[in-house]
Amino acid sequence: MVNPKAASTWLVLTALMAQPVVAQTRPPVTVPAPTIVETPASRALIRVDELEVEFRALTNRLELIEAELATQKEANARLARLFDESQARLAAASSPSEAPADATANPPTPTVTTETSPTPTDAQPANPTPTPPVTAEQTQPPAATQAVTTPPPAEPPKPAPVLLAEARLHIQRGEFQNAELKLNEIVENQADSPESPEALWLLGETRFVQQAYAPAAQAYVAYLGKAPNGPRMPNAYIGLASAFRELGDNRQRCLALAEYTRRAVNPTSVQRARADAEIARATCP
Repeated sequence: MVNPKAASTWLVLTALMAQPVVAQTRPPVTVPAPTIVETPASRALIRVDELEVEFRALTNRLELIEAELATQKEANARLARLFDESQARLAAASSPSEAPADATANPPTPTVTTETSPTPTDAQPANPTPTPPVTAEQTQPPAATQAVTTPPPAEPPKPAPVLLAEARLHIQRGEFQNAELKLNEIVENQADSPESPEALWLLGETRFVQQAYAPAAQAYVAYLGKAPNGPRMPNAYIGLASAFRELGDNRQRCLALAEYTRRAVNPTSVQRARADAEIARATCP
């Protein structure tokens, strides 16, 4: 005979053991994702956050540019001192050659003395031969003593560092045409000087400021040909991309930016900021 108490206990244990199996056969409960409704206020907050990020980036760029300008001013001051010293040497070298010219420019005027003719005596003939009049040719000094005017000595060409310093001073004053003249003198007459690559890059910058975009692109390309791994290489590619953008050639612009990305392995923060700003202006395929 089955014990009723034991039978009830067995039924309870069987039910408890069957509960996990029943739970596994039930479908999972899916909780619907909360619906996010974008409101004008939320969009405004997102835009404010984006503007704060841009403001911090621009502030950082401004600080870096100010630091670079301070370094550039010190370099310009050193070049200005070099220019003053060069001018003083040129003045000292040309002063001895001017003294003889001044001495010969104003020769002493010959003094013509008129002596009283002696009183004729009995020994002289009755009709003496008359003295011929003194002409203008006879009062002139001999040809050997004429003033010889020599042209002033030609001013020697200025060295490339002096020309580069003058160009930088013109750029600081906003005199871009005068700066371009100085830079062209370096590029054309002293192309083998160490300052020639820097002059080419500055030439591109001054032409770009004057909205001469095609000549600016030529100067940037010339710099890349002369100094393909120079310190201004990233700047030249960025300037080249900007010039092509102004010329409406987006294909060449994107090629210049691609070369910048490929070759500028470790650009400065200022160069990176300029490149990011140029990339953001228009998309590339």
